[in-house]
Amino acid sequence: MALDLVLVKGSTVIKDSGWDVEHGFLDNSFDAATSSLETCAVDVCKFLNVQLLLVVNQVHGQEILFIDSEPENSPKGFAVLGEADAIVVNTSKFSSEKRIAIGVRTADCIPVLLKTKNHLAVVHIGWRGIANGIGLKMLEQIAKREDSPEFNVLIGPCAGADAYIVGEDVIRSLQPYAVTKKLKAGLCLDLCATLCAQLQKSFTGHVFIQKANVCTITSARYFSHRRNPEVSGRNLAYIVIAGNKKRLE
Repeated sequence: MALDLVLVKGSTVIKDSGWDVEHGFLDNSFDAATSSLETCAVDVCKFLNVQLLLVVNQVHGQEILFIDSEPENSPKGFAVLGEADAIVVNTSKFSSEKRIAIGVRTADCIPVLLKTKNHLAVVHIGWRGIANGIGLKMLEQIAKREDSPEFNVLIGPCAGADAYIVGEDVIRSLQPYAVTKKLKAGLCLDLCATLCAQLQKSFTGHVFIQKANVCTITSARYFSHRRNPEVSGRNLAYIVIAGNKKRLE
């Protein structure tokens, strides 16, 4: 199912995914690259009306950070929680008077937002993340912590099937899930479809997936490392996890 993305105050967010929490995929109005993260966090916090932005140092691995409380000290308005590629929050335990957001940063990799009855999560998944199985691992770990969860998954703007040319070695590492298209320019990987195939074929629980169907490589609204490797920034995907009151209409 396709997501309905609209412009709100100069940035791209989700109009209505059926969720009862504020969430979205910000575009290149905000640069969440490590070199500009502190400035970006100030701007994002103001834009989202949150007091704290929580991110991780992403390493294209399969580490998942589970949290049930806010960091004790975060005077800059943001905190880097450690090395991981996913943040999962147990909303039945997490409590704060602050409006707090969690986020992941991408520039062609897939930004994934996830919601169940008791958990919210943000995940950074590239082809290495699919090969490492971080998305599948996250579903399995949440399923161990929550009774019969129904997973609602939102897939944001990422490298598209007609523009993401990869080598045969990448395709081999993603089998049996790889979805490809052969073009004159080379072999293209459908990153989004490959992730969906992995989750739907290898996980036995209920997973409902909505996709943005926006290519970061061809869309000038988003940072893309493949399109502009020398100066590429990072796009931010976020969920407001505490003090939640839907603000963007």
